[in-house]
Amino acid sequence: ITVGGVVNVAGAGAVSSPGVGTYTRIGNILGTLSAGTLTLTGGSGAFDWTPDDTHVTFTNLAVARQVTLAGDLSVPGDVSIRNAGVLYVNGHTVSIGGGLTTTSVGLRMQNPSDLVDVQGDILWTGNSGNSTWLSAGVLRGHADFSSQGANMIHASGTHRVELLGPAAAVDIGFPSTNYFQHLQVQGAAISQGSMPTVLGTLVLGASASLSAP
Repeated sequence: ITVGGVVNVAGAGAVSSPGVGTYTRIGNILGTLSAGTLTLTGGSGAFDWTPDDTHVTFTNLAVARQVTLAGDLSVPGDVSIRNAGVLYVNGHTVSIGGGLTTTSVGLRMQNPSDLVDVQGDILWTGNSGNSTWLSAGVLRGHADFSSQGANMIHASGTHRVELLGPAAAVDIGFPSTNYFQHLQVQGAAISQGSMPTVLGTLVLGASASLSAP
């Protein structure tokens, strides 16, 4: 199902797309809107989105436009931020049951209340070279964290990355051009050669280790 404008569903209505449901904007949903993968794409400017677990259900989320959250977001499966996609966390909590992949300018965390909690792997292949884009909040991973390419991760301010997986793998390509502001590692064994610069505080948990390459 593809809707180029605003999708509205009346109280008795139901829109179901077991595969991919592609929408520019989600409007007034009084009935139900469901999709295997909910894709937000098209349109100009930012779309202020208040996630509604009661009326809008999906397994995976693909963000291919500017989206500013106006409420907490829970995704059972995977989240991908791609093409021209930008997800502004905007002081809310994003809970992801699967993995997070960003292949675009991607994730904006600029509010101290921002929390992105990812149960699956985090794959960072989009450019966040502007240090103001990751300037506050917490990005929390429970599995592997990897990035590909130079100038992918530029954090600043009070932003913190927490890698809490008991056996997480950390693989950062071109580490000299990527940097975290604050980094907490709970259980991973990581090589200094695959870890970017930490501008602020590095905290290693009791079961974590850091070795020279």
